[in-house]
Amino acid sequence: MRTGFAVWDGRARRSGFVDFKPGRGESPGMLFVRFEQWLEELTARGDWDLIVYEQAFQMRSGYAAGVAFGLIGIVVKICAARGIQHATVNGAKLKKWVTGNGAAKKERVVKKVVETFFPGDSAEERERRLRSLDHNEADAIAVIEYALAELVPAGAQT
Repeated sequence: MRTGFAVWDGRARRSGFVDFKPGRGESPGMLFVRFEQWLEELTARGDWDLIVYEQAFQMRSGYAAGVAFGLIGIVVKICAARGIQHATVNGAKLKKWVTGNGAAKKERVVKKVVETFFPGDSAEERERRLRSLDHNEADAIAVIEYALAELVPAGAQT
């Protein structure tokens, strides 16, 4: 299970993705253990005001729904323990904000993220980024840019 992340430190955005998939022979619950350890370490390094994440799609079934809601539970728990606010962004609303289409395919979201949020890239850098940018990371970049534009007051971004 992969998840993207993006962090704004008041000056620059840093992003990537992390894979929490359990290894061969490990309990499926290990992804929750790894995710919680990762988020604890990430939030311990810095002064966090807000964590924003994509809202879990409630029509998912079985395992996917359990994973999504389990991860959200961990985020809420860590936020409560550290006094960090948290907010969600609806996936369709996020896609519409980025692409103009709430039902846009992953490839379209990645392309619009590259075009919109990496404006200084040359055409060659943009092509390289399009080939290498994981859709999970692209979603995370879209979430943080949405949060900065729509949720965080301008004066509080520094």
